[in-house]
Amino acid sequence: MSETLSPHILVGCPTCDLKEDSLEKYIQGLSALTYPHFDVVIEDNSTTPGYSEKIRVLGKEWEKNHPGHSFRVVYSGHLFPRARQRIVHGRNLLREMAWKEKYDYFFSLEQDIVPPPGIIEKLLTHQKDVVGGIYYNRVNLGGKERKTPVLMVYPDNESKKKNVAHWVGFTYLFPSRLVEVACIGLGCVLIHRNILNQFSFRVVDNDVAFDDMHFSIDLKEKNIPIFADTSLMCAHHYNESFKTIPDEKY
Repeated sequence: MSETLSPHILVGCPTCDLKEDSLEKYIQGLSALTYPHFDVVIEDNSTTPGYSEKIRVLGKEWEKNHPGHSFRVVYSGHLFPRARQRIVHGRNLLREMAWKEKYDYFFSLEQDIVPPPGIIEKLLTHQKDVVGGIYYNRVNLGGKERKTPVLMVYPDNESKKKNVAHWVGFTYLFPSRLVEVACIGLGCVLIHRNILNQFSFRVVDNDVAFDDMHFSIDLKEKNIPIFADTSLMCAHHYNESFKTIPDEKY
């Protein structure tokens, strides 16, 4: 991994108007970030451009309050019938922007995630190509839904050989440390440009997994390790209504 004295970072995510309830907190979270060298790009795949315009207005105000940082909004629209496809399109758009505009890292920070203010500095200290923070989400385990850290590990070498990863529980996060993991969510992860050049985000038809799972699988196939800092706990302001909305409808 190449190093620069002051890495320049692109922060952003794909989104849509169903995430509007977390927008204010997201903007506040961006305002609280203490790292001095980052810009923001949000890609919107809503059916109409109204949400993009709202984000753009907030972004212009954010730029005034944060001189030296840019805040851009890209409206892609409802290009694909499934949410997974739209998310991947948006994430790849940001990946390509980060690469072409010569950012050192892409910090994938989804719109309902609010990280600790010093998270970028802390992640950079680890000098890893792929390293993220911790947040909780709803996960179906054994037919029962529960909230769990978005983090999977291999319990032993045999499991790693067979690519059988397990979700971690709350106690796994302690003591706080840097750990190598099997899979990490793309809601809060710092990705070096070397990785952006080698991999694109993808989904698989008729697979319930989102792109973060397939991204982790692709890295494993190339023997590229993924890390998580369990001290970096983020707030996840997810929308409870997503539980009842079919995938092809959002």
